Amino acid sequence: MKPFLSIIIPAYNEAENFSKGALDKVLTYLKNQTYTWEVLVVDDGSTDGSPDVIEAFCQSHKGFKLIKNPHMGKAGTVATGVKEASGDYILFTDFDQATPLEEWEKLWPFLEDGYGVV
Repeated sequence: MKPFLSIIIPAYNEAENFSKGALDKVLTYLKNQTYTWEVLVVDDGSTDGSPDVIEAFCQSHKGFKLIKNPHMGKAGTVATGVKEASGDYILFTDFDQATPLEEWEKLWPFLEDGYGVV
């Protein structure tokens, strides 16, 4: 089934943010939604061991997928996620969740009004 929302999370050396539960926050929010979703965590050539812990998280949580990139910067990492995304809508959010995922709900009405990019 095609997801309603694809969420792209670029990741570069995020072991510390992972240990603080950043992906757990994303999962907690999404489990309470009625729409279908996928989360694409795109690693940007991390060197701190974060790809290993992120991959283990993704393997044990349905809907989460890790994509490994060589280091190419945030723009290249997000672009990889956009290419791999299959949802009706594509959102990107930072790994640390400095802007909580639920803030996307403020964007949704504009998409429903037909805006192509918000």
